[in-house]
Amino acid sequence: MTQESRGDDVEQGPVPGPAGAGTTTEIPASGSTQPAPQQQVPGAAAAPWAPHPFPQMAQMPPDHPQAVTILVLGIVGIMGVWVTSPIAWYLGNQALREIDASPGRYGHRDFVSIGRILGIVGTVLLGVGVAVVAIFVLFYVGLFAAMVAGS
Repeated sequence: MTQESRGDDVEQGPVPGPAGAGTTTEIPASGSTQPAPQQQVPGAAAAPWAPHPFPQMAQMPPDHPQAVTILVLGIVGIMGVWVTSPIAWYLGNQALREIDASPGRYGHRDFVSIGRILGIVGTVLLGVGVAVVAIFVLFYVGLFAAMVAGS
């Protein structure tokens, strides 16, 4: 019996090469179509590029220690606890001065800015609320005084 008849070495006949490249390759008897690591597929060129390591991401500066606090105070001030709004406005101004004094040292300037703006709006609402309450108090005090004086 010869090796070809036992099927130990290589199957009979050419097989088309990769992706219709016009070449033929022999298929080993084991049935694997992958070439051995030391072999190259005929017609295949080496990769034109070498793999590069992942690029380094830029380091983000640490968050300002009060950025989230200022944002939360501004949100709470808008939601109805108007007493926190002037605090958010004041702390926001301080934090923005610190961030602007040393660029790149602190991050989350946007949180501080949003909290500060919400603090300003909440402070305006607080002022309007106090003015409305003062008008009502003065009106009812005057009305009560007029009723007492007229009786």
